[in-house]
This record gives sequence, structure tokens and C-alpha cells, in this order.
Amino acid sequence: MSEAAPLYCQLAEAPEHGRAFWLRAGRRRIRAAVWEGSGRGVALIFQGRSEYIEKYGRVVSALVGRGFAVATLDWRGQGLSDRALADPLKGHVGEFAAYQRDVDAFLAAPEIAALPGPRALFCHSMGGCIGMRALLDERVSPVATVMSAPMLGIEMTPMLRFAAETMVALSRRFGFENAYAPAPKAKKPYVLSQPFDGNLLTGDREHYEWFAKHLEAEPGFALAGPTLRWLGSALEETEALAMAIPPGGPMLVGLGGEEKVVSAETVRAFAARAPDCRLIEFPHARHELFLETEAVRARFWRRIDRFFREVGI
Repeated sequence: MSEAAPLYCQLAEAPEHGRAFWLRAGRRRIRAAVWEGSGRGVALIFQGRSEYIEKYGRVVSALVGRGFAVATLDWRGQGLSDRALADPLKGHVGEFAAYQRDVDAFLAAPEIAALPGPRALFCHSMGGCIGMRALLDERVSPVATVMSAPMLGIEMTPMLRFAAETMVALSRRFGFENAYAPAPKAKKPYVLSQPFDGNLLTGDREHYEWFAKHLEAEPGFALAGPTLRWLGSALEETEALAMAIPPGGPMLVGLGGEEKVVSAETVRAFAARAPDCRLIEFPHARHELFLETEAVRARFWRRIDRFFREVGI
């Protein structure tokens, strides 16, 4: 049995029977958590950048209520998993391939491997980028995949992209890749520096304020902007995914009509090329579909339930 790790079920509003534990992914210590279900299968949750297990507590509750066991993790460099740099607020990874080492360690953990039933993969944002690579490399073979605003491209104007690529190239040449990527208030967590009005994540004020309460209760969850190294690696990985043949298998992709974090155009292009993909768009939603207004969440879950009936789980 793996060493126990902290898990704040009450803060997360998640079922109390959850348990967390530490994994080793190379030199990094990674936090993972599981909740047992009632035999329907196992939902694997791949979170987005800057996120952590407790942020998905309400999603976990919804899945456990549907009979699923749930397993999820904090990616390296965020949540309570090990961080690579002296400044723990920097969102950093040396290369996106490192996240696949987290995937391997996660799926091989006895606590997760022993969970019975078919696997369903849930991915959000950067978790969609990581999940897509894991699908392509056949690290994971779910019977169904649900993606919320997958990061298959980063939303940038052509001019901003040129500036980003130039800054990344300069940072590699002159050795400042570990510096924050230029952005307003890059050194502070987004939800603690951006008021609700004008935020890019959700149109639901209660959820947005809930995110901030998490960081106030456990400062160790906090993460600010990404480094130039992370940005360069993200640009390279999303470009590679854009050229890849989409994986087979049933997939449901949700996208907000007010999406301004990932490239909506790239998500739509992927959905059109994928052999068994259903795209559902929510005209008034932002980035966090699972943590949006009640109307958006209810519609998304209804579509997920129908999708699962279609694929037989």
C-alpha cells in the first residue's frame, strides 16, 4: 500500500470515503486519490494547468453518484505534487513528455489498477493535451473519453503567437527559460488576482469564489503563471497533436462559446477529423464547463449520461 497523502474531502465537497496517496514518477513525488464506486466502472480525471484534486470534488461527487469509482492526480509541478523550481508559484515542466511519466505511474498504482470495471477518461484543458498524447501512445485505452475544452492549441492572435515564440527562442538561447512567461499579474494565482467580472474561467460567481477559498484554506494548492519553458513545451506539443491522426474510440468534447483560454478553432478542427467524436458547444459558457453555471453543468451532464448510454457503460 502506498504512503498516505493529505486529502481535503470536506473542502472539496467530495465523498468522505476518498483516500489519497503518494506515487513516484521518476524523481517526482505525485499525489493521487481514489474513491470507490458501486461497480459501473472507473472515471479517470486528468486535470488542467494549475488545478488540483480538491477542485474536482463536486465532479467526483457527480460521478460517484452515477456509480463510478474515481481516480485522479495532481500533475507534477502543481497541487501538492513536487514542484521543480525554488519559486513554487511558477508553473513549470521541462518537457510535456514528463507528464506521460505521471500517467504511467498513476495507471500502474495498485490502488488504481485494482479498481474493477471499464475505464472512462475525463480530461479538462491541459489534461486534454496530456490525455490526447496518452491515447495516441496507447498508454490508456478507455471505452469512452470526455473532454472539456481540451488544450489542443492555445488561444493567441497571430501577433501574440509570434511574440511568444520569439520570447521562447530567446529564453533558450540566453538561459532564462525558468522565468515567468510575460503576462499581467503572472506572479499571482489567477483567481486571487482577477476579479470575477472579466474572468475567463467561469460565468458562475459561486464557483469562482469557491476556487479562491481553496487557496486560502490550503496555500500549497496555489500556482501562478507558467514559465517560458512550459510555454515553449506546450506550443511544441499542441503543434504535434494538431498534425497527428486522431485516436479512435468514442469521444465527447465540450466547448464554451466564450472560450478564450484554448483555441476553439483547433478543437473544432480536431472534432471534425476524429472518427467517433461528438462535439457539443455551450454558447454562453467559458472555459470550465464542469464548474460553470447550473444550467451549463446540467446540460453537460445530461449529454454525458446520454453518451455513456450510447457506448454501453
